[in-house]
Amino acid sequence: MTVHRNTRKFAAHRVAVGVLAAALVVTAAGCSSDGGEDAETQGASGALAGSDLAAEEGSTEVPGPSPRLAAVDAAGRVVILDLETGDELTDFGGAQDARISAVDDRFAFLTAFDGDTTIVDVGSWSTDHGDHAHSYVKTPTELGEIEDAQGAHVVANDGKVAVFSPRGGAASVLSLPELRKGKVDVVGMINADASGVVIPMADHFVTSRDTETSSTFELRDSTSAVVHEFTDACPNFEGQAVFRTSIVAACDDGFVVLSYINAESSSRKIAYPEGVASGARPTTLRTTAGSSLVVGNGGKEVLVFDSALSSTVDGAEVPWTQIPTQGQVLDAALSGNGKQVLALLADGSLAVFDAQTGEQVASGQVLSSPFDTSAGAEAAPSFVVGANRAYVTEPAVGAVHEVDYLDNGRVARTFDVAATSLMVAGF
Repeated sequence: MTVHRNTRKFAAHRVAVGVLAAALVVTAAGCSSDGGEDAETQGASGALAGSDLAAEEGSTEVPGPSPRLAAVDAAGRVVILDLETGDELTDFGGAQDARISAVDDRFAFLTAFDGDTTIVDVGSWSTDHGDHAHSYVKTPTELGEIEDAQGAHVVANDGKVAVFSPRGGAASVLSLPELRKGKVDVVGMINADASGVVIPMADHFVTSRDTETSSTFELRDSTSAVVHEFTDACPNFEGQAVFRTSIVAACDDGFVVLSYINAESSSRKIAYPEGVASGARPTTLRTTAGSSLVVGNGGKEVLVFDSALSSTVDGAEVPWTQIPTQGQVLDAALSGNGKQVLALLADGSLAVFDAQTGEQVASGQVLSSPFDTSAGAEAAPSFVVGANRAYVTEPAVGAVHEVDYLDNGRVARTFDVAATSLMVAGF
C-alpha cells in the first residue's frame, strides 16, 4: 500500500447547526469545563499557566474535555461539530458510503469500498497524567491517506493501528505515538487472508485464516512470520473485541478468546448460553475503556460477556448476562463507565440496562418513527457513546440525536446532520 501524507488543515468556520434543546454538560473525574472557547476562538496555543505537562505542537490546553463529533453521510460529506456549542467546525468531501473507524478517541479513519483510507485528526483529546488528566484542542487536520486500502478494516491496539485491505491481502501498520505527532508512516506490513483481519496484540499480530468450513487464527511477529497457530476454530467469524493481551472473536457457535501473555499463546472456545440461535448471534462486539465487559446484540436480546472470567472459569459456567429486549436490537454498547448497557431498538427507543444484573433502568423514545428492519437498502440507525451521552443517527430524517441516557433516555439536542457513521472525540 502507498501512503500519501499531508497536513491540510480545514478552514475553521462556524455554521449554526439545528439545535433543539439545552447545551451539553460534560463531567469527567479530575476535570471541569466552563464551556470555554476552543483553540481557534482563543487564538492561543500551548499549555495552561501552571500546567505540569507540555502541550504538543499546534495544540491548546483547555480546562476540561472539549468533545467533538465527527459524522459522515452516504455521499461522503464529513462534518465535525463542537459539542459544547453545537457549532460546525468544518466540513469536507469524501468517498461515497464511507465509514468512520475511531482510533484513540481522537482520529477518524475514513474507509470506503471505492476509495483510499483517509486519516483525520478530529482535534480534541484528553491525556491521563498521574492522578489527573489534561485536555487539548487543535484545528481539525487531514493527516494523509493510505492508498490501495479500499474497504479497509481498521483495528487499533498495543500502540499500533492495523489498516487491513482485503484487496491487497495485507495490513499497513501505523505507529500510534507517531500518529499523535501528525506522522502517517507505515512501520510494517502484515499478511492475512483476503477475507480476514489483522489485530495488534502484545507486540505481535493476530490474523484470521479461512478454511472450507471455518476460520482459524494465527499469531505473527512484526516481520509477518507465523509464530503460533491457535487451535480453536471459529465458524463464520464476524465481530471482535480487543484488549491489551487478548481478543474475543464472535463465531456461529460461541466466542473464541485468544491470548498472548508472557510469551505463552492460548485459545479457548466458550459456547453461547442456551437459546442463542445462529441466526441471532452477535456480529458486532463493543467494549469501553477500563472495562472487561463485551457487549453484542443479536435478535431481541443483548449478550454481555465478561472477558476477565474466560481463563479462570470452566467454559460451561462462564457467566453470560442475557438481556431480553422489547423488540429487535439495532445496536448495543456500554456506557462510558461500563456500568450500563444501552440498546437501540427498532421501535425507536433507547433502552438502558444495568450491566451486571440486566435489569432495565430507563428507556426513552429517540427516533421519530420505528425503523423497518426489512428495508435492507436503508441505512440502519446506530449510535456511539461519549461520557454520559449517546449520539444516535437517524439517516432517514437527516438527524443525529444527543441522548442523556442517565435521565430516562431524554433527547437533549438534535443536530441536522444526515450521518450514516460517526465517532466522538475529546471526552
